[in-house]
Amino acid sequence: MELRAVTTRQGALRESMEQQDVQAQELAGNACAKSDISEEDEDDNPTLFESLASGPELREHIEKATDFLDKVKAGYKKDGVFSKVLEKPGDYSAFQYREGLLYTNN
Repeated sequence: MELRAVTTRQGALRESMEQQDVQAQELAGNACAKSDISEEDEDDNPTLFESLASGPELREHIEKATDFLDKVKAGYKKDGVFSKVLEKPGDYSAFQYREGLLYTNN
């Protein structure tokens, strides 16, 4: 029945656009709009390196708030991932355990 409809139809068949195609076109339009940002606006948005390079050392501020560090350490035991890492830190190469705190290796 479909084959008969296709062969007897005078005009060309048009396929309807799927939702993801519509979204892709909208996103492509937004990408073009973002490239129109002036250089002055870009200066207001520092890179990650720039924001870390000139900022204060966070550890100094955190160490003053010993209550904060105690809460973080207590939270490890309640967390599903961190509690497993604390049980067998040697099994998880992505983490280092130093001075009661977990650090990620990146």
